[in-house]
Amino acid sequence: MVLNPLRRDWDSTWQIKTNFPPFVEQVTWELDGLEQSDIVVVYFAPDSDCPITLLEFGITVAEKAEKVICWCPERYSKRGNVEIVCGRRGVRVWESMDQVVDEVIRRAGYMR
Repeated sequence: MVLNPLRRDWDSTWQIKTNFPPFVEQVTWELDGLEQSDIVVVYFAPDSDCPITLLEFGITVAEKAEKVICWCPERYSKRGNVEIVCGRRGVRVWESMDQVVDEVIRRAGYMR
């Protein structure tokens, strides 16, 4: 099963507060998915600071680094931070989607 936290029905008027049920439901679903996953692919888009991605990456790499596949292009502005964290936790930083796909297939036990 693949879980993707992006929601097409996300409403930008939703309050980012702990007393707003749709927001709490989404964040809880994301954290539950991270905890239950066998493989977690984290992508750092070069055109964003990705603050929530950094947060979720930090949580996951601290708890279960062995399940993290980190895709962080050179152009990502916080790449140095990501590289240092990955270095401490023994996580490789991947450069391209092709590399990430190959690694997911390898870890999942399939041949491409």
